Amino acid sequence: MTEAWGWWGVMGMVSFAVVWQCSDMASDYWLSYETSGGIQFNPSLFIGVYVAIAAFSMVLQVIKTLLETVLGLQTAQIFFEKMFDSILHAPMSFFDTTPSGRILSRASSDQTTIDVVLAFFIGLTISMYISVLSTIIVTCQVAWPSVVAVIPLLLLNIWYRNLYLATSRELTRLEGVTKAPVIDHLSETVLGVTTIRCFKKEKEFFHEN
Repeated sequence: MTEAWGWWGVMGMVSFAVVWQCSDMASDYWLSYETSGGIQFNPSLFIGVYVAIAAFSMVLQVIKTLLETVLGLQTAQIFFEKMFDSILHAPMSFFDTTPSGRILSRASSDQTTIDVVLAFFIGLTISMYISVLSTIIVTCQVAWPSVVAVIPLLLLNIWYRNLYLATSRELTRLEGVTKAPVIDHLSETVLGVTTIRCFKKEKEFFHEN
């Protein structure tokens, strides 16, 4: 993500996420303040301030989503340009040792993942971390002894995270390794379709593909 706007883009995403979370918490604080019974309840003031906070939060959410989308698409474009430039300037030994299916897999499915999934999940991850942090802060204000229970949950979360990342990484690698020969075989079949028809082997290649 730093390839597009540098660390300023990442800091912008984090800043908008923090401000959006603060506005979301502000609505809860305002609701708690007005319904606490310490002051005289004014319905028009309560609704007006609550609507203003909700509108501000909605605008921040839209801006944050647009920023994540633009930043993600520009990052994906830069990644594709660098990959395409590397392929064009690669030596012939690279194409002799690397199956064409693996190259097509990187330029198709992996690129689609970067285009569609990367920006969404990065924004979601930032929002979730800030949301968890804000929940811990509110919990410390209301019932700080309950924070002791957060420590084992945090350790358990780190353990599950490491276990999931290791498993997910291996499954993704196996998926790429398994899918690359299929794409390679299909591309080779398309290139050699004239030879296949000359030897009347269409049915065999049809069943294989």
